[in-house]
Amino acid sequence: QTLLNYLVEQKIFNPEFMNRFDDIIAYQPLTVDDMMIIGKKMLEVISLNILKTYQITLSISDFKLKNIIQTRYHPEFGARNLERLIRDEVEGVVAKMILEEKVKKGETVQLT
Repeated sequence: QTLLNYLVEQKIFNPEFMNRFDDIIAYQPLTVDDMMIIGKKMLEVISLNILKTYQITLSISDFKLKNIIQTRYHPEFGARNLERLIRDEVEGVVAKMILEEKVKKGETVQLT
């Protein structure tokens, strides 16, 4: 039995409304491992942007990324919210270091 049939049988939605759908896809919440993979890809883009803009190399440990995910990520918001969290945590730290002149062109920032 499909979810569409269940919704019609339980009279949750009328058949006319349900006929507008081809199918329904149910998604499972992302695991921490899933979020680590997505987060690493996001960090590649952020690191490249920092390198291009400020000529500063960014190195972030898996421990730091996992810590960001476990302490700030909420599954109900999905992966879209993760990019904002990573940007806040990583870009904010790097920006502060640049403004305080703690890092200069050609140097590496390591977040562990």
